[in-house]
Amino acid sequence: MVYPILETFFLFHQSATFFLTVLFAGTVAFVAWFPIALRRNIVLYCLGFSIKFFGESALLLFRNAWLNSAGEAPLVSVGQLLRPGQTRQALLHLDRINRFLSATLRNSREHKYDLNK
Repeated sequence: MVYPILETFFLFHQSATFFLTVLFAGTVAFVAWFPIALRRNIVLYCLGFSIKFFGESALLLFRNAWLNSAGEAPLVSVGQLLRPGQTRQALLHLDRINRFLSATLRNSREHKYDLNK
């Protein structure tokens, strides 16, 4: 547990989302089962919120199942993925890009318009 407060917050968030999913789904089921006269907006809001919270709850469950700490891969540097010759070429290319950007910045500073003249 690297961040216990954050993990507690995510657990509370997932629990609250699941509770709201059950609450709104139960409300929609109750209204659909019993002949209760309600305004159309109330029914649509309950249906919309139940769909929203069901989707959010499913995504949180998927995220927690997919990205658990035991299944995460260790950090890898991009340089380790390249072959040794490619690493040198990539560094030379980055050096050329840096020189070009530095020269462009230097030129733009020299050619600024002086509005005080």
